[in-house]
Amino acid sequence: MHRIICILAFVTLTASSCKAQKLPSGDGYLECFEMPATDITENTRKGFVQETYGGSYAYTYDVADSSRLVIHTFIDNKVHRNYSLIYDYRRHCPLWVAYHMNKGYCSCEGERTNAWSCDPAVSSHMQPDLSRSYCKGGDPYNRGHMLSSHARTGIRVANQQTFYFTNMVPQLSATFNCGGSCWDALEDAEIAAAPYGRDTLYVVTGCIFEDSHKTVKNRNDGIDCAVPDSFFKCYMKCSFDSSGTVTSAKAIGYIIPHNAPKNTYYSRYAASIDKIESITGWDFFANVPKAIQEKAEATMTKIL
Repeated sequence: MHRIICILAFVTLTASSCKAQKLPSGDGYLECFEMPATDITENTRKGFVQETYGGSYAYTYDVADSSRLVIHTFIDNKVHRNYSLIYDYRRHCPLWVAYHMNKGYCSCEGERTNAWSCDPAVSSHMQPDLSRSYCKGGDPYNRGHMLSSHARTGIRVANQQTFYFTNMVPQLSATFNCGGSCWDALEDAEIAAAPYGRDTLYVVTGCIFEDSHKTVKNRNDGIDCAVPDSFFKCYMKCSFDSSGTVTSAKAIGYIIPHNAPKNTYYSRYAASIDKIESITGWDFFANVPKAIQEKAEATMTKIL
């Protein structure tokens, strides 16, 4: 077994900045700054499939512990990465979703597409059918985006991909995934903080499950879907010089309980990236130069 922690020797000065190799390999995307470190065996099955939306390919890696790493891309004049995720076959939901933010991705002029669709990179029988919500009206959970639709309204095909079922988790509809909630305010602040120019905001949104976590039976196909006990967001904003070298970074994270009161302000739940790593076991932003990464992750610097 080897640990994929790639040293990024370049950064292009655009929102789609990342080295990507030609088909059929998506290995170059593993070097992107938003990617957590991932354990992959020597015999890991790698592949690619046609995206339902975007005219490009999704790259797949079967990783340890009954899960799949998926990297979604799209074409908008050229190939761009959209987001990556680890999908848990047992819990039927993503463990984390990683992506980057620049103003071009979240234009206020774009529209929500509601393009609910099975993820072509994961077998359909391993993901819940979320063409309708998990429960009938009046039940507590709705389809919660990990990468929000609003964060990708600037490019239509990128927004369509946010409606893949593998980007969804059950979220409380009355207090968590709703207007005026703490989570909603954090998503809005994330979009407002998306930078212009060469600076880039890197984000990982994920789930925390206790041993006794709940499940909800999806009404559309009977699949049991795990309900997270808490959610986290990790942010690292990197600055680059004119040659594309990262010069500095600042970071902050949040751990928000799923039962957080609706009107609670998200700053109450701030945490360092180091703390979130210690709780989740993930190594976030592993490709950021080590000295810059470690300094940023040990502190909490206001970004949003």
